[in-house]
Amino acid sequence: MEHISDDTIASYGVGALGLGILVLVVIYALQGRVRIEPGRANKTVPRWTPFERVLHWYVAILFIVLAVTGLGLLFGRMTLLPGAGQEAFTAWANLAVSIHNLLGPAFAAGVLVMIVLWMRNNIPARYDWEFFKQGGGFVTGRYPPAGKVNAGNKLFVYWLGLVIAGTIVCVSGLILEFPDYGQSAQTMQLSSTLHLIGALAWTLIILGHAYLGSLGVEGAFEAMTCGRVDVNFAKQHHDMWAEELMQMGVTPQSSQTLEESIDDP
Repeated sequence: MEHISDDTIASYGVGALGLGILVLVVIYALQGRVRIEPGRANKTVPRWTPFERVLHWYVAILFIVLAVTGLGLLFGRMTLLPGAGQEAFTAWANLAVSIHNLLGPAFAAGVLVMIVLWMRNNIPARYDWEFFKQGGGFVTGRYPPAGKVNAGNKLFVYWLGLVIAGTIVCVSGLILEFPDYGQSAQTMQLSSTLHLIGALAWTLIILGHAYLGSLGVEGAFEAMTCGRVDVNFAKQHHDMWAEELMQMGVTPQSSQTLEESIDDP
């Protein structure tokens, strides 16, 4: 791969992130929040275990810190330096590098556990193709069949994001952080380029994932907070999984309206 300068990556990166945020704003403005169409059943089923939720937030929080420090370093010269001045920017950059290097290996370990733990939920199923044929339901207005994880999350969040971009970012980051193992200058240069491009691509995917998992879809956020979701949410967005739960004999539990009991953004 021909070396691409950090300034070039930063220029395209600013445009890509800005466009991604703009697309989400337009989607929300045109569509609003996807509601649970029958309304809440006030009965919930278990979705994610305590360990899965702790792992999710562990990786998510580290991702945010690493994104702020890493992308701040990438974009800093064009955004922070002019206003802060050289001395303040240098002090902040040194702190950002220290935080980034300290948390990087811990983040990589969490990503590895997440890949292994959730692989079984992200194996393609025969009905997943319907998700893409129907545009995830946005094109046809119907909700396509989905298991515990829908096809869009499988492809973009898990395989393209977590597995491919995550592996590229973590491996290249570890090469950069521990340079004293015989890496050539070309290897370090390539790792730097891949690290920046992979991080930008992964951030774009996570922006979409965070939007759909919070503001974009009613009932999704509590899955990773209390670990349970409303029965009607499960039937609407994950019908194949909801049917599996019923076949397994999982009994929905009554609850207060989750809109009242949880701070759902």
